[in-house]
This record gives sequence, structure tokens and C-alpha cells, in this order.
Amino acid sequence: MRSRYSAFATGDVDHLLRTQAQDHSPHQSAPERRRALAETCRRVSWLRLEILATEAGGPLDLEGTVTFEAHYQQSGGRRGVNRRGVDRQGVMRECSRFGREGGRLEGAWLYLEALELSG
Repeated sequence: MRSRYSAFATGDVDHLLRTQAQDHSPHQSAPERRRALAETCRRVSWLRLEILATEAGGPLDLEGTVTFEAHYQQSGGRRGVNRRGVDRQGVMRECSRFGREGGRLEGAWLYLEALELSG
């Protein structure tokens, strides 16, 4: 989770693609995923990550979840700027599910999906 946050913050699109399950965005081609991630990295400045909870995800687990808040500032584009033309700040709250590549303990951790948060 932290490595993906850092990759978003530094614009490391290769790391984001490498740590995302291949079937995560089946409706997008690889070049489209790359462009979308690069655009997100260009428009959003990530300010702070707070890990709120974790479940499983240890050395002997095949899956795990991380609930977090990622604080950001978004610039450019109609949706990123408020009525006064100032960059918008916000918080993204998510529970991310991760799994081991190939379902094997020696597999790398991959981002699988965002789970719906209750409450």
C-alpha cells in the first residue's frame, strides 16, 4: 500500500502498473491504463497517507486489506478547481484489497480492488 501511495506521489506509473492485478481494468487497454495513471499523477499532489486499519496481509497470508485516507490537492481541469479558481484539497478514503501474485506465498503483492466502505 505504501509503495503504491509513494508511486502515485512521485508519478512512478511503471510501479503502479507492475503492482496492479492484470484483470483490474479489463475494459482498458494497457496504453489507456498508462495514460490514465499518468494523467492522475500529473493533476493530483498527494499530501499525506494515514493507514486506518489492516486485516491480514502478513508474510503467511495470500490476501489482505488496508483501509486508508489519502489527503490530496488536485489542480487543473474543471473538476479539480473550485469556483474561485483555486486548487481543490480533499481526502480519498478507501479499503483496498491486495493479493499475492499467482496465489502463492512467494508471489508479489498486487492491488486487486477497492472494497465498498460501510458507514
